[in-house]
Amino acid sequence: MNYSSKKEYLFLVEGETEKKLMDALELLGNVKVFNIWEKDVAKILLTIKANVVYVIFDVDVITKLKQINKLKQFKGNIDRLNKAKKTIYLLQQYQNFEEELIRSCNNCKTIKDFFNCTSRDEFKSKFINCNNLEQKLKDWDFKLTQIWIQPLIDELIEYQTHQIKLEQIKFKKDVKSLL
Repeated sequence: MNYSSKKEYLFLVEGETEKKLMDALELLGNVKVFNIWEKDVAKILLTIKANVVYVIFDVDVITKLKQINKLKQFKGNIDRLNKAKKTIYLLQQYQNFEEELIRSCNNCKTIKDFFNCTSRDEFKSKFINCNNLEQKLKDWDFKLTQIWIQPLIDELIEYQTHQIKLEQIKFKKDVKSLL
């Protein structure tokens, strides 16, 4: 654990849709797109000034395809961040971002409910290009307390002490309406 007095925060997210959501929520800290399943964190470690790193990741690749190499990459990255004296917190998506958002929005039951989309690609494009995402989240009845709350998959259970809920994270603004 890093016990320096000044906390600096970094959110590592898998893709642009997660980044768009995090930017709309206005969390304290910076957001960087970095797929922890596929890339080596050692390549960016020296550029990470934050002492607290939140990793937001999905598990569809590992649960559907059982890709052992990706699992080794993920664990190696978490271990490297720990060795670099970073405080690590994990937020696991249920399967993928779209499924997680459906679970978190009381007014949306299928992907079609978001922007009247017919495909994941169309959803992603419209989500990323949305100019009023904060209002859309309210319209969809998005709840912070319902996103990224599933227990870690069995393959990652050793990192259970690193798991955190989104509502426990610091925001730049009042988010009570999203609880």
